[in-house]
Amino acid sequence: GEGAVEAEEEREEEEEEDVIMIEDEVVREAASVDDLSANTFKDYTPSMFTAKIFAPHPEKLQETSALANATPLPHNYKLHLPLRTVMDCLTAAQLETISLACAQHERPFLRRSRTRKSQESSEERPGFFLGDETGVGKGRQAAGTIFENWVL
Repeated sequence: GEGAVEAEEEREEEEEEDVIMIEDEVVREAASVDDLSANTFKDYTPSMFTAKIFAPHPEKLQETSALANATPLPHNYKLHLPLRTVMDCLTAAQLETISLACAQHERPFLRRSRTRKSQESSEERPGFFLGDETGVGKGRQAAGTIFENWVL
């Protein structure tokens, strides 16, 4: 009866104290924002369009450490954008995004059949997610992708 209720209350109090202690330790051991950002983000340089003829981005670009360790899917897509557009309007990083997006759009969308254990190609094409930060030029990248895919 009563002893069991007291023991339960003591156990709950101990659990609450443990949680508080753990949270307190975490707060004290938390890294500063500068330390955290130094370990979380890396400077980004395009892996394609590395020749000096391509314009560098006017601002420093960064990517997460996880993305820095990933390599883009290999592809053989060749851009057909006009030279003036490439040289005067887009940076190497923007060209890389356009190239990756167009390569993705060129691939057939494979669907797994529910009745058969095979994959079927369809007329649809996979999408491309563009999640760049402010100032990278998502509008230019989208315009370049549209221009490449539907105008040329």
